[in-house]
Parts: sequence; structure tokens; C-alpha cells
Amino acid sequence: MSAEDLERAERLDPFAKLADCVRNNIVCARRAIREADTRLSRIEQELQAQMDAARLASKAALLDPAGTYKVREDPAGSGWFQATRANAGGKYTHKGLDTLCTPGEAVVAPEDALVERWGKCYVKPPQFDLIVLWVWDTLRVKILYVEPRTAVGSRVRRGQVIGVAQDVTERKDYRARGMLPHIHTEIWVAGRPVNPANYMGIAA
Repeated sequence: MSAEDLERAERLDPFAKLADCVRNNIVCARRAIREADTRLSRIEQELQAQMDAARLASKAALLDPAGTYKVREDPAGSGWFQATRANAGGKYTHKGLDTLCTPGEAVVAPEDALVERWGKCYVKPPQFDLIVLWVWDTLRVKILYVEPRTAVGSRVRRGQVIGVAQDVTERKDYRARGMLPHIHTEIWVAGRPVNPANYMGIAA
């Protein structure tokens, strides 16, 4: 309602100004409620993430899906979390942990979990697979270079075989750089990557 319309309405109806104020207050109140709901949702997510992180830290160490507990160090680079990497897009930091494996051997679930999805590591070449496990409300474990042997939506137990290790050195550019076969594991809490070594009992 424009100022002229309001002034005209007030001359015709003395309660028009009051009604307009009430409408404005209702609009403001609804906006404030929406903003409060958004803030509350964020607080709940953060609290859940803190609870899951504490739960993870208090448990026995997670299992290394590859079973070796040996971090890759080779001419192609370091397999430690946050190691510096580079590609055509520039420098970036490693979001997971690479542990050595023997291609064809079993890969196990690091914890009781739900198999959330399968996927592909790369569009080209397409032969390398990944599995995402949903451990708790805000915790995901992503495991790369593993051929799945479990159905999406199924529940797996800690130590259960979930797939077979693939040979990442079949990728020609990796083999040319001297990379060793490995399983790449990422742990995400509330959408943020954390260091898997801290929870697998692997010391630098």
C-alpha cells in the first residue's frame, strides 16, 4: 500500500492505518520465524556433527578397508591426508588417505554401516569404482578403487567384505608416474573431510 493509498484509506476508515500496521507486523513475524527455524536447523546439524565426531573418537579405531595400515609413499606422491597434489586445474589438497593394497584382495567395511551408493571414480577411464557408506547421522565413508560386492541399501558389519581391490595402476598416467596400488578412503563429518589416519590408529 502506497503512502497516498494509506492516507486516502485513513480518511475513509480510521482503522485502516491500524490494519496496515498489523499486516506488516505479521509479515515481519513470519520472516523472523523462518530465519529462526533456519538457524535452529543449523545448530541441530552442528550438534549432531559434534556428537558423531565424539562418538567416532571414543570408539575403537576404525578398520583400514585395505587391511594393510600402510600409507602410500611413492614417486607419484604421498597418500597422507591433506598432502599437496597438482593436476591440470592447479594445486589442491588430498581429501583422503591412501593405504597400500593387493589388487584382487578383499576390501572390508571400516565400521557397521549402510551402503548408501556406488559410483565411478572417473568419467575417463570408467573402470574404477567407489562405495559410499553411511555410518551415523552425519558421517560418511567414501572408499575408492574397489569393485562393489554389496547391494546399495544393505547393512554391512564392521570387517565384512564389501568389495575387491582394483588395480589403480591400470590407469596409464598413474602407472607412468610410479604410483603403487592402493585404496583411497575419505571420512566426512557433517560435510567436512577429516583425517582418516586419526581414526585408524595410523601414525605418521
